[in-house]
Amino acid sequence: MKFAIVLYDNWSDFEVTILTLLFRKYADMITIGFGPKQYVSEGQFKVLVDKKISEVDPNELDFIVIPGGDPVKYLGDHPETQPEFEALNSLLHTLNDQKKLIAAICGGPVFVYKSGLLKNKTWTSGIGKEDQEDYPDGNNTDGVIEVDGNLITSKGNAYVEFAVEVAKWMKLFKSEGEIIEDMKWLKNQQ
Repeated sequence: MKFAIVLYDNWSDFEVTILTLLFRKYADMITIGFGPKQYVSEGQFKVLVDKKISEVDPNELDFIVIPGGDPVKYLGDHPETQPEFEALNSLLHTLNDQKKLIAAICGGPVFVYKSGLLKNKTWTSGIGKEDQEDYPDGNNTDGVIEVDGNLITSKGNAYVEFAVEVAKWMKLFKSEGEIIEDMKWLKNQQ
């Protein structure tokens, strides 16, 4: 199994930490970005991406994860990121056509929205109510997490639930009991 995490300046590292922990023994992870550079997360982690988005072969991926953060300068309105933004759109459409999982949390669903893939989907995000009118397509709920076909979206503070939902979708757990036990452990409720 192999997955990619999309990185950009000010990406929310904590939103994907639990997910990477759950998948560490079961999948290869690559980091991809809008250029061959180092991206600094909200928590000040500095990560040099493995590949530019345009270098990714979608046939090598089983799923993609898009964390939240501050995606505004990467949404296609900026000349320096436009080519990789278009590459991300193409990658998302190909993965969607192949019915592979697209998982986005907090501000990450904005990338999926801009690709046009949320038009007939139920989705949620960390977008504030004051900005939700900018994203009228699809059924944009105020839910904590939404699963619609091969799309998982989540609020940023639901990063544990997000990670577990992705793991469930990818059949990482052997039983419902294992899911419950992992949730208890992750939330310190043992």
